[in-house]
Amino acid sequence: MSRDEVKRLQDIVRKLQSDEGCPWDKIQTHKSIKAGCIEEACEVLAGINILAETGKSENLKEELGDLLLQVIFHANLAEKEGLFDLQDVARAAN
Repeated sequence: MSRDEVKRLQDIVRKLQSDEGCPWDKIQTHKSIKAGCIEEACEVLAGINILAETGKSENLKEELGDLLLQVIFHANLAEKEGLFDLQDVARAAN
């Protein structure tokens, strides 16, 4: 994935969470989306199982994308709270 695609996804999340964005997205908190993050992580595990059983990677790719969305969603919330941003998350991983 190019940096442009990650930036595009980050821009989409920022727009959804903005005052002019989606009513649901803009009221979410780290706590309110905890279950969704766990669910997406579990779906990644299922995608790994599908890959191991069938050799097909499409499901794993999609579920990793959903999990990436969760990471970006949390990072954007943290940025709005003045805690850290997505670059800080990547720096911590590095």
